[in-house]
Amino acid sequence: MGPLLPTSVPRPRTISYNFAIVLKRLAVLGLAIGLAGSAWCQGSRDQPNQTAEKQQQPNPKAYHYPWGELLAPANIPNWCLVLVGGLAAGMAYWTLRSIERQTEYMSRQGDLMREQLDRMVEKERARLKIGTITLELTSPSSEHWWVSTALELSNVGGSNVHIVDGGVAFLDMPRGTWPLPEPDPENLSCSNTIEPNKEPESLALFIESDATLPEFSRKVAESERRIYLYGFVEYETLGTKWHRDFGYVWTPEDPEESASKRLTGSASPKAAVQRLTAGGWEQDARQKNGEYEVKPKSAN
Repeated sequence: MGPLLPTSVPRPRTISYNFAIVLKRLAVLGLAIGLAGSAWCQGSRDQPNQTAEKQQQPNPKAYHYPWGELLAPANIPNWCLVLVGGLAAGMAYWTLRSIERQTEYMSRQGDLMREQLDRMVEKERARLKIGTITLELTSPSSEHWWVSTALELSNVGGSNVHIVDGGVAFLDMPRGTWPLPEPDPENLSCSNTIEPNKEPESLALFIESDATLPEFSRKVAESERRIYLYGFVEYETLGTKWHRDFGYVWTPEDPEESASKRLTGSASPKAAVQRLTAGGWEQDARQKNGEYEVKPKSAN
């Protein structure tokens, strides 16, 4: 990956630098206004007081505003003030426009840096993969038996997975039971760190029942009871936190869809135990399956 920002991009001037320029120009403006005001006051004291006698004499002509006096020498300081004020306003506007352009430039550069950083994190972050294995029946005796399976956790990303929270449930419930119990955090017994491109970590899970093995197998094979495998894992990678949900339901083999039915045209009879172990895991549409980023909570 290339550098985040080109080295040839000039660094924008800071706002404090522009503010210092504005103060300097305002100081020059104040000095000019003070000099102009002093000159105007000096000219006013030098003029003779000739208007008092003219105001006492009646003027038979109609009154007209003396527009010509606007260009009289006495009004030159006023015109200087107008000119200086216009120049000051123009300089202030130009400075504010310069600050606005520099702020927009810095904002665009910040957006570009964030976009490149997001792409880098997305490329290099860890990705947790969750796999399953088929059911196995262990029957050391007719009275003691259990159903077992396993989850396989692997990292297919570019950095380590740091597990911070999670839970797993492996249980059988009567068909139609909803909602299901919360997953148990104790079942997520694995190392807290999973390195990329390593062998998957296997989590062994078990189900025990008070029913006999033939009875339990028959109920599962006939969908009177359903076997579920579900839970969630939260992990951190490259400063971001991710939440991974998974939910599976065991589907026993349908005799009409068996391999013998497809090969010979007739389904060979199987015991309930054989039908149970010949099934497979399917994603449960009622449960959450997927991954999303956990955003930090705001202070409010």
